Amino acid sequence: MEMQILEAVNNYMKVEPIEEAFASVIVYKADCEQEKSFKFANDIVSAFSNVNQENKEHIIRQYLQKAASAHNINHLQVLMSTLAKLTEAHLITAKMLCDKILLCDKLTNENKNFWIESFKLIKKVISHVDYKGVREILKVCRDKAQSFGLNINVSYLPQLLVLEDIIKHIFDRNNCLLPAYFIANEILKPFPYHWKFNKLTTEFVEEFRQTAQMVSIIGHAHMFPIVEHFGYADHLMNSWKLDPNTLKFILKGNLPYEPELVEEQSQLLRYVLEQTYSKEMVSIMLNLQKQQKQRCNTLEEELVNLIINAMEMTETTDNAGSGFNAPDEQISQNEWVWLHLSSQLIYFVLFQFVSFMHIVLALYDKLSKLELRKGRDQLMWILLQFISGSIQKNPISNFLPMFKLFDLLYPEQEPLKLPDCNKSSSLRQVNSTDGSYLYMDTFNEESQSGEYEHITSFAHCFKESPRLPSTSRNV
Repeated sequence: MEMQILEAVNNYMKVEPIEEAFASVIVYKADCEQEKSFKFANDIVSAFSNVNQENKEHIIRQYLQKAASAHNINHLQVLMSTLAKLTEAHLITAKMLCDKILLCDKLTNENKNFWIESFKLIKKVISHVDYKGVREILKVCRDKAQSFGLNINVSYLPQLLVLEDIIKHIFDRNNCLLPAYFIANEILKPFPYHWKFNKLTTEFVEEFRQTAQMVSIIGHAHMFPIVEHFGYADHLMNSWKLDPNTLKFILKGNLPYEPELVEEQSQLLRYVLEQTYSKEMVSIMLNLQKQQKQRCNTLEEELVNLIINAMEMTETTDNAGSGFNAPDEQISQNEWVWLHLSSQLIYFVLFQFVSFMHIVLALYDKLSKLELRKGRDQLMWILLQFISGSIQKNPISNFLPMFKLFDLLYPEQEPLKLPDCNKSSSLRQVNSTDGSYLYMDTFNEESQSGEYEHITSFAHCFKESPRLPSTSRNV
């Protein structure tokens, strides 16, 4: 049956030698040509009714190859209209026909007649394709448009116009071919569009501008939440939730939102982190579950930035500290900031939302490019606070970057000046250095097994370093 159909196509396309010789002067009778094309179409439809379902796709591929090689435009139009009759007779599906046409290797803009007639046929039968199939057709049409250069010759304009026509047909909501939201979703995907379709796609997307405003909060990117000490219920936090990987608002659908709403909201997360009692709120915003060990790189980055900001603030303020018996109102803002950062760091590292080792490495990278030394005691103090409670529960390798950071922050080769013991800051100054010294004993004990032999020499040098005054070791 396959051979019978292809033979019928060959016979229809066959041109007698005498016709070729007198092609410029010969006049065809319209009735005869119409009768010939009508008979051909009926023969193909009759033959297709006896073809097995498994063979139909292969026959359609061969049929299209024959049609693409037709030089007579009238023959080509009859061949393509016959395919439309096959779909009307339900012998083949419209979706299968459209797929085979779009996958045909002869469908190029260089093959002008076949290109034009193919897309005309697709437009004719596309109403019988389901919305998923139409979506795929739209994607292929978008891809086909890229085959045209930016500066095309006018001879290619008919091919471009017929492609634009079918895209307009799909975009027309009255045709009910594809939900408009799906069309907008395809348009908004980052993809290079041909300039000929820019106006068409822009106008279509702009129709969703008001919808995007209805499902978003105007000026949301410039707002900050009020952080309560008792926290919020999850449903009250929906508008403040961020994607933990990109720190972008979790918006509904791919709509033309205002550009500021689809940008990274690092300033929002940093603001919340700066507030007291904000741990639970940050966890809800980033969808961090205590039961799951999930590291959040963006949270690490913002914690590091807050520590650097605190170092910069300490660099420009008095670092003497308050007295031991001073009331809360006399404690400087600088001290409160470091106390708050200590609480935040311990909490998020404890639940493994951030990695202590990676935070220390990030601090080393940033501080190696900055001259910030006045806040070094506070920084080492908050880091050592975490180490004091976790040194026995974590491998030593997690704490090795601390030695690099210590060498960076304490480059002095002579004993450090003894701090004022009447100030609370003296505890941090002494313990930040003395604590590092004492932890070396623990590292040395662990290294006796041989697993961390590379620490031993480093620890030995550290113990004998003249940086620490002998009086501070007795505090």
